[in-house]
Formats: sequence, structure tokens, C-alpha cells
Amino acid sequence: MQNQDIDFVIRGEGEIPLLSLVKEFKKASPSWDTVPGIYYRDRDGQVKNNSGVSLITNLDELPFLARDLVLNCDYDTYRVHCLSTARGCPYLCSFCADKKLWGGKVRRRSVNSVIKELKLIEDTYKVNFVDFGDGTFYL
Repeated sequence: MQNQDIDFVIRGEGEIPLLSLVKEFKKASPSWDTVPGIYYRDRDGQVKNNSGVSLITNLDELPFLARDLVLNCDYDTYRVHCLSTARGCPYLCSFCADKKLWGGKVRRRSVNSVIKELKLIEDTYKVNFVDFGDGTFYL
């Protein structure tokens, strides 16, 4: 927020704050102080900090990625799809931000949810690779 060109920063998991932020943008008179988990500038340019939201406990409640809405992405040429099956890490490595971001907890999607998303990707796109972007995928 030291950069005057930045208006908002979302802390932690972004799904709930981002949705709230977009809803406020649609209003004639947005009220940024109602959006959880953000830093923002008020009308005087002062940085404000709203309290955050709890971590999402059931990752299966989140919708699958809207891959069809990614701008300028040619999935016929780039046949790699990213997928996340979990969030968090139980370890305390000094070089990693996971503990700060996820609170030292691991939350996993159900096997059925992951398989359903994999099948959706396979049925919708030409896929050569799936990149599992989990820090603790192998645990």
C-alpha cells in the first residue's frame, strides 16, 4: 500500500473478500469498510484495514476454477491445467509464508471433488499435463 497506485490489497484467502469487493464496486456508493479482509484507501487517501475472514474449512464448497473466463488463454495450445487439492502446511519453515497465510493448518478437498474436477478438465479441454499446486500434495 506504500505505492499510491494501489487501491486495494486482499489478505489471506481471497474468495470471500474478492466477491464482496466486486459487489461493492457495483453499488452507486460503495462502502469499502464493509469488505472483510482488505486494505484500502479512504477518500482522503489514508490506508484502512478491515478485519479478515476465517479460513474456509470445507474446500469442496468452492466452485471449480472458471478456466473459460481466463483472458487470452489458448487451452488448445497450452495444455497444462493447474489444480489445487489442499491448502496449508503443518511445518514451520522459516523461508516459507504458508504458516502466516494458512495458520499452520492443512485443509484438503475430498477425493470425489478432485476427481470430478479432473474429469471436467479432461472432458472440456485437450490436456497434456495437470500441475498440482499444493505445497503438501505428497503428505
